[in-house]
Amino acid sequence: MCQVMKPKPKLVLFVNFLLVSFITTNVAANSCYEGDDWLDAAYSTPRMSRYLPYLDCIRWSAFQFGLQDELLYSILDVEYGAVNLSCTVNRNRTQDCGISGINDVRLPELKDFDLTKADIKTPCKSIWSTAYLLHHEITHAEDFWTGVGNYHYKKSVGPKTHAIYVGKVRDSWLKLVEQFRSCS
Repeated sequence: MCQVMKPKPKLVLFVNFLLVSFITTNVAANSCYEGDDWLDAAYSTPRMSRYLPYLDCIRWSAFQFGLQDELLYSILDVEYGAVNLSCTVNRNRTQDCGISGINDVRLPELKDFDLTKADIKTPCKSIWSTAYLLHHEITHAEDFWTGVGNYHYKKSVGPKTHAIYVGKVRDSWLKLVEQFRSCS
């Protein structure tokens, strides 16, 4: 189970609800799962099964920050980070660490929670940190998708890189909804 960390006051993001409502009513259905069964099915696929042991962390982190489970799933799918407590080195010599590929330049933003580089390599703390950073970015962005993209790369710094990342997360989310969330 995830360790409880106290975030700064959270704002419930109504845009998440609207986005998921729009997506789930506008995508053709292939399967129908009751309640949260879709999560078990989605995380049982060959690509995502590595994250199945951390489903409670994913659910808790999404709940704690008012995010959709689908968003964290999509980030994990796009980042496809290591579950073996390692980091990968980028061309600019920064490092992406842990299960959700948190760049080590984001560590100052996590200092209020006493999280270290070693912490963001561990699966549950990496997931929780991702949810916190996503919530922070979405809350302070002009819109939902700008915030999602800012998790990876600030739009103001690199609009093209930002747009590519947003497209990957959106595509992953739509694919997830098409496969597991829609009911006909």
